[in-house]
Amino acid sequence: MGVTVAQGVLLSLASIRVATTTQLHRFVNPHAASADVVRREASALRERGLVDGVRVGNSMVWHLTSAGRTAVDDSGMTPPRPHAATGRKALDSALVDHALAVTATAAACVRHGLGPVTDWQVEVAHPFDKHNPIADAVVTTNTGSHLVEIDRNTESVPVLTKKLRDWTRWAAHRVHVGPRHLVGSTRPAWDARYTTRPDLWLVLDNRPTRDLPHIAAELRRELFNARAVHDGLPIRVTHLQRLIAHGPHARIRVGIW
Repeated sequence: MGVTVAQGVLLSLASIRVATTTQLHRFVNPHAASADVVRREASALRERGLVDGVRVGNSMVWHLTSAGRTAVDDSGMTPPRPHAATGRKALDSALVDHALAVTATAAACVRHGLGPVTDWQVEVAHPFDKHNPIADAVVTTNTGSHLVEIDRNTESVPVLTKKLRDWTRWAAHRVHVGPRHLVGSTRPAWDARYTTRPDLWLVLDNRPTRDLPHIAAELRRELFNARAVHDGLPIRVTHLQRLIAHGPHARIRVGIW
């Protein structure tokens, strides 16, 4: 990252919101033999009131405080995100496992070259028309952008299908360019945020990897039956354990279309 370990901890949490000590070690100081340095720096930041942590199982899970969020925005090292959350709410709720799965997905990708972690954002809203799909994560690099959705075996195929349909509608939606009272051209809604159309990854977790082809086939069938609009949004399904083992550049994803 070209920054100190302490700065790396703050920047990582600003991007990904919550992370265990081990995950922060992989983001910030991956070549060190142990996470001791990251643990020490995170504890020092906690004493300064910039981060806080709670124990989840056997792991300490860290997040920014409001003061830490402000410090990152004021540092000029990242674009300001005035409405970004600190991550504390994720640890106060039943969503902690989901939040850590999002972080694990980012960690797996960064480890295999899709990153750094500061290229990632979480819970990114994509409002259009009267809809507002929210991606669990978005990673944007110089090669393009990827929308990431995580399912820890908590959503049925019909629910996942609806979520994917919302994304296909977003990708197909076009907005008017120019004064509204005049006939003008249109541009795709995604053009407001991205330079090229992103693709969508559905990452499965908390289920056997052998379920992957079956789930992908069910989703493909349901989307076809629902007459979902394809319109160029590539959708891929993979498993978190495959990402961890092989990285995002390997042939580990099953295409929906």
